[in-house]
This record gives sequence, C-alpha cells and structure tokens, in this order.
Amino acid sequence: MDAIIPLSHNVSCQQLREKMAELIPEDAQIQTVLELGAGTAGGALALARRFPQSTFRVTDVSPYMLVISQHKFNKVGFSERASFEQVDARHTGYPDNSFDLVTSSLLLHETPKEWTPKILKEMYRITKPGGWVLYADTYRGEYALSASFQEPWLDDFIHFNFEYEFAKAGFTELHYIPYAVGLWYMVGRKLER
Repeated sequence: MDAIIPLSHNVSCQQLREKMAELIPEDAQIQTVLELGAGTAGGALALARRFPQSTFRVTDVSPYMLVISQHKFNKVGFSERASFEQVDARHTGYPDNSFDLVTSSLLLHETPKEWTPKILKEMYRITKPGGWVLYADTYRGEYALSASFQEPWLDDFIHFNFEYEFAKAGFTELHYIPYAVGLWYMVGRKLER
C-alpha cells in the first residue's frame, strides 16, 4: 500500500496504529500480547513501545510479512521480546485464555464475511479473563461509500455490524471509536470469571 498510495498510507495507517496503542491504559496489566494478521507488525511495535514489560507473538498467514515484521523488531531492539509465527487467525492453535491483549488492525476488510465471526470468536477464546481486545480498520461511513480502491470483500465489510459481532463473540465494555475519515477502533474486554 505504501507503493500504491505513498502520500497517505503512512499517515493514515501508521498513525492509526500509534494512536491505537494509546487506547489501552498504561497501567493495564499487559504481559502477553498477540497480534493477529500482523502484516508488517505496525500495531505490535506501537504496543511494544507503550508496554516495555510485555512479550509479543506476532502472527500472519504470510511468511513474507513475518520476515518484515521480524526485521522491524530487530531494527528497534525489541527482537528478544517477540516471536513470529505463521498462523491462521481463524484457528490459532493457542490454548484458551493465553493473552492479556489480543490485537489486530486492517485484517477484517481483507477476509470473506464468513471468516469474521470465526476470527472474533478465536480472539475471545485466547484472551485471558480480564484481558483486552483492540482492533482498528478503515472503510466506515462516507469514506466507505466513496472509496475508489476496491477490496475484494469491501461490500460485505462495510455492511458488517462490528459492534454486534464483537459483543456476540463475548467481549464486553465495548467502545467503537472513530479516528479519522473512514478509520475506526474497537476496544473491549473479556470478563473476569
């Protein structure tokens, strides 16, 4: 995307991830973080800077994205805090209640609509009780209706009720937060038992 829309992608998507990290309180007890569909790990890096005590699992289905992610973590000296794994977000294979924070950004508009509930249920399953979910994406509101860059599943994505689907997956204390034109966040918790 940096090559396709070089003047706006870094501003919109990278700043989106930097601001995303600020949505989790600094005093939250975040020891373990999983980023699903990490791409080049912009979200994980922002969270790694905010929570220096945390360890990270950075995952993507693409081994090429994981190479770039690992390079970025190495470049800033965070490599000892992270592992990089090729994982399908629908079926991660991680044990129940594994992570204090499960995060993803710009993933769900890249997937068929029938995958989204599966990914959200998996995110819920692997989040620890009392843990957090943090998600960010684009294509909402007026921007979605006038978007000139077409994604394969864009029509399904813009008609998806994310507030409902996050709640249906089990998350509570949900907050939908608009960020900028077309960009948005969803923050929630998994209840303590």
